[in-house]
Amino acid sequence: NSRLVMRFGMRHLSTRAQVVLTLASLAFLPVAYVAGGVPPLWAYMAYMSLSFFCVGLLMGNLQAMAMEPLGHIAGTAAAVVGCLQTLISVVLGILIGRAFDGTVLPLVAAFAVLGALSLAVSRWAGRSAPAKP
Repeated sequence: NSRLVMRFGMRHLSTRAQVVLTLASLAFLPVAYVAGGVPPLWAYMAYMSLSFFCVGLLMGNLQAMAMEPLGHIAGTAAAVVGCLQTLISVVLGILIGRAFDGTVLPLVAAFAVLGALSLAVSRWAGRSAPAKP
């Protein structure tokens, strides 16, 4: 991650990871649907590997971007960001888990919707952020 961040920048890398995650989920959703919600293992593993690679890039970079303007209160900010991240994850995880119907469709659909939502929120937050001198 550090080499990629140094080469492309945190924002660019995060945006690309969000786009790839969302597009991969949107592309895999019809594949899973046609397979009756139970796609071949190799296809599901390829999709999940790409998805988790993107999530791995996103977790650290988005947290670092959230902490950028809060260096003077880093400890408190890290605790608040971590708490909010956990609370939101628990609520969304419960909702996605309740939608489980024995297929991969709820998970893939959730990745697509939440990936698009993440991209929209990041773009909104990027526009509302003050310009750096």
